[in-house]
Amino acid sequence: MATELCGLTFLPDDTSKANLVATALFADGAAAVVVCGDETDGPGLEILGTGSRFFPDSLDVMGWTVLQEGLQVVFAQRIPEIVLETAAEDVGAFLSRFDLKVADLGAFLLHPGGAKVLEAYREALDLRPEQLDLARDVLRDFGNMSSATVLFVLERHLKAHGAGNGGHGLISSLGPGFCSESLLVEL
Repeated sequence: MATELCGLTFLPDDTSKANLVATALFADGAAAVVVCGDETDGPGLEILGTGSRFFPDSLDVMGWTVLQEGLQVVFAQRIPEIVLETAAEDVGAFLSRFDLKVADLGAFLLHPGGAKVLEAYREALDLRPEQLDLARDVLRDFGNMSSATVLFVLERHLKAHGAGNGGHGLISSLGPGFCSESLLVEL
């Protein structure tokens, strides 16, 4: 379960650009996923593997500063640049553990951290624009709900395509600290 109350980062007396941009981009959201073991029958995606990367010395990239007045968002403008520079290598190394390449994937269920982040993923992974339509649609309809957002993308995928159709997909998110988390799933 992911519950994100991004609205808590709004500080009424903070007229900084970062506070105003964060208020415009982020939204509250909640989502949950039921994960079952191998003994369970029925439709669903099978998790084939997981991967994580923490970027050292990146506390200034994404997160929060705890102030007396509340939480102040930390959201570096260079996040799309980081994605552009690292996504191909990170995703490639992750997929190579399973003898797969980006071209072998049938779905890219990426956390839409923003329009520029999605464009950076598209360019770095050499994706067609329509391969990120679900993520773009969720961003347009709900905003960035932090960790819950990628689960909204997953829901849209399952509604559109169902489960148990075969092939592989990548579910991936970016998070504070700065880090990335990925799941390889069998669709």
